[in-house]
Amino acid sequence: NSYVAPGALLLSNTIVKSGELWAGSPAKLVRKLNEEEKEKIVSSADDYLLIAEAHLFETTKNYERQEFDRIKRKLLEARTIWFQEWTKTVGL
Repeated sequence: NSYVAPGALLLSNTIVKSGELWAGSPAKLVRKLNEEEKEKIVSSADDYLLIAEAHLFETTKNYERQEFDRIKRKLLEARTIWFQEWTKTVGL
């Protein structure tokens, strides 16, 4: 439950203890994290995992799948526009 800031450069043999915030180049202990920040580390790690999985899924598609998804997005967009216009026409 520690946080090393993006771009921080930890020197060899640096020990980052639980509940610490490190930043800088070279990285230095900035302060202790409060309980809310420690809890957020866990939830943000889960968020990053979901983003990484989505990225992996998107970047491993073959050309045919990418084209299929592109066409599907265009069709859904056209359907949404048609539905919005239709609801105006019928007064919804």
